[in-house]
Amino acid sequence: MGIEALFEQLCVLLEEAELSLSDLFLNADSGFNSQQLRLACQHRQLETNIALNRHCGLSSASRLPYFDEEWYKRRSVIEQATSWLDSFKTLLVRYESCVEIWVSFHWLAFVVLFLRKIER
Repeated sequence: MGIEALFEQLCVLLEEAELSLSDLFLNADSGFNSQQLRLACQHRQLETNIALNRHCGLSSASRLPYFDEEWYKRRSVIEQATSWLDSFKTLLVRYESCVEIWVSFHWLAFVVLFLRKIER
């Protein structure tokens, strides 16, 4: 399944939860640089800030999309939080069959990370 199909599934889930996607932005690295994903975001009125993939050739006639370097730097905060969560083996692979327990483990991890942060 391609990134566009997964993106579509995510959008449907968010819309079912009555969360508006318009006027939000997607801040992603060059691995997500595809014309199809950019069009899917445009269709849902999401702004994109996706780094250009140097391995994907751009014709001289193609217009480069807007890219904000400062927004792009902020994406590392999310990636760092995700990697912190990956340090908890219980969360890395979902062993729990009960959703409530799985979510509770996430809350415990957030508390541990927060306590580590304020301890400094």
